[in-house]
Amino acid sequence: MRNTRIFLLFFWFVPFLLSVVAILLHVRSTTLEATFDWPAIGTLVTALSSIFVMLSYFAIQQQATTAQDQLSHSTLAAKTSILLALFKDIEDEREERSVIFLIENNQREGAIDDADPNKKWTEKELKAANTVVARFNTAGFLIVIKLIDRELFLAEWRDNLCRLDSILQHYIARERKKRGPNLWASYDR
Repeated sequence: MRNTRIFLLFFWFVPFLLSVVAILLHVRSTTLEATFDWPAIGTLVTALSSIFVMLSYFAIQQQATTAQDQLSHSTLAAKTSILLALFKDIEDEREERSVIFLIENNQREGAIDDADPNKKWTEKELKAANTVVARFNTAGFLIVIKLIDRELFLAEWRDNLCRLDSILQHYIARERKKRGPNLWASYDR
């Protein structure tokens, strides 16, 4: 890219330089008073204008490339920052996930089922379930709007997500039935 710019600059500058020399040779001086070849001066002004436009183009192109690079880097930095913050938030909820995993260990996957009132989840289990689902719903939303990369997120959380989903699917279905089908809409993404 840089070599192309140098070539183009050289390609335009050499003819310009030759035009200037040719114009200067056309300036005739007979006595003290000089007569100028006005068409040659017009050509010189046109050549200078062309060079100015060309140099302006290269400067603007360089600024645009620099701005695009800076935007790309800042976007990547913002996405990385969001992903790290999300990882931290999810990691801070380790206790809530542990409560959910205890439900699985106690073989109480169907405990949220209304048909069996003896197997109701405790308040602590319900709060943990809500917190975990809400956090992964947030992650799903950030993936949908492309603020975080799906594959990067899943590389870290795929196993936990699958395990948590199998435990929480009855809870999610019941809450959606109670509170509306769009509840945690991004959780399944």
